[in-house]
Amino acid sequence: MGTKKISAPRITVITTPAYPVANRPFRLRVEPIATTTGTHVRIWCLAAPPGTKLRKQLDESRADRVTIAAQLPISTDSQRSELTLTLEKGGGYVLQVDELVVGNVDYPGFTGGYESDPRGAPGETVKSYGQTTIYVAQSVTTQLGCGADTATLKLYVHDATVVQTELAVHGETTPRIDLSGNATTRAKLASENSTVRDAVAALAGQLVSDLTGDIGASLDNEITKFNAHIEQSRVHLSNDEDNAVNGSFLGATTAPARAAALSELRRLFTRHAKNDSGSGTGSAGYHSAADWQNLPLDAAAPSDALSDAIAHADFFRAYEAHRLSPVHPRTDGTNKLTVLPPLLELHRAFLAVLAQPSVTAPATAPAGVALLVSQLGFKDG
Repeated sequence: MGTKKISAPRITVITTPAYPVANRPFRLRVEPIATTTGTHVRIWCLAAPPGTKLRKQLDESRADRVTIAAQLPISTDSQRSELTLTLEKGGGYVLQVDELVVGNVDYPGFTGGYESDPRGAPGETVKSYGQTTIYVAQSVTTQLGCGADTATLKLYVHDATVVQTELAVHGETTPRIDLSGNATTRAKLASENSTVRDAVAALAGQLVSDLTGDIGASLDNEITKFNAHIEQSRVHLSNDEDNAVNGSFLGATTAPARAAALSELRRLFTRHAKNDSGSGTGSAGYHSAADWQNLPLDAAAPSDALSDAIAHADFFRAYEAHRLSPVHPRTDGTNKLTVLPPLLELHRAFLAVLAQPSVTAPATAPAGVALLVSQLGFKDG
């Protein structure tokens, strides 16, 4: 279905709230600008997301456009110049806005000299037309944590930006973390952690591209720094010449390629941390003892974009703790990883709580419960 490439309308199109969400009514109004000479607008829909009524009308009619408003007054009075819409899907809705003069342009105010006098007909003249797009915010979710200790992050994305929604305006408050009815106590404690909560709140107002960052470059940084760490001068009792990641794993850009690189990185990092040259735990003497505290949490192999993200953030957590661990004669201050993009950093912060040998209870949780859960695997009664 094609759309005509036309200029912006000589009308301002405003939505209230500024970030409409799917399946919730919002107001669309039109206001004049300096060059507006019309009295009304006609609003057409040229394109809509799949699964919407507007898209169905476009597809079934095989038309280039369908009408949303036939004649809407142009006015600074919002009561006169607005309509209420409810759109079922998030995404972009491409509109054509026709600026009209409604009335007899040639004989303004003339009511006709006789019955059916054409000079008294209420005419309609198109003064200009233009194209604009309104965006309805789309909700998205993802998993935080690993194994049984998981929660759900919910966001709304308006075009290219994560936006903050409010209960009174949009029907729910986001960004937020949701817990299922059978969420583990560890997941609950991680969700209440102040660092995690601050990281969630900080997502609002940011471009998605900034939140994801350059994932491939971040992974390359992890591989490069790990390889440098295992042979860093004076950091180990003996340099690790057994567990370097092959340089062929650098430059992974697709999810399957990143999964392969992450699997190899985690495998060799785990061997290094456990003093394993390939012949088993303790078969080498890189450290004074195996670094059991700073191993990767999730045993599941990376296999898709989500498991890649979790494994990526968890390696960052484990490696950064390991390079500063007292199992080394000297801590490694040279091979610090580059800061993770914000969404991966949120994953890391959540996983860091899960990895704590003794979880610090937030003000909302009993300290004794947190200790029992982290030390002996107790569950809520």
